[in-house]
Amino acid sequence: MFGDRPVLMDVNTRPAGGLHQLSLCGVNAPWAAVQLALGEDPGTMEPPFLGADYAVVSGPRQLRPVTLPHQRAEESEPLLPAVPAPAQDEVETATETSETGSRAAARA
Repeated sequence: MFGDRPVLMDVNTRPAGGLHQLSLCGVNAPWAAVQLALGEDPGTMEPPFLGADYAVVSGPRQLRPVTLPHQRAEESEPLLPAVPAPAQDEVETATETSETGSRAAARA
C-alpha cells in the first residue's frame, strides 16, 4: 500500500508447476485468472472429473513401516579442522606475487 492506494509490487509471468495437473482434471486455471483480472466471475472451480493418475484421499492412510539407517554418534572432534582465514595483508602479498609471476611469464 502506498498510503491508502494499492500498488503493484511484482508480476510473475511463469506458470505454476501444477497447472498441467489441473488441466488433466478439467480445470482451466489460467482462463479463470484472466476472468478475475477482467473483473468477471470465473464461477465455481470444481473439477468435473479426476484425471487417470489422480484420486481423492478422504482420510489418513497408514504407511508401511520404514527402518532408518544407523546414525553416527556425536563426534568429539569436527570432521574437518577449522582453518583460520589469511590476514588481509597476506592476501594482498599473494595477489601481488601472482601478478608479478604472470607478467614475467608473459615476457618469456
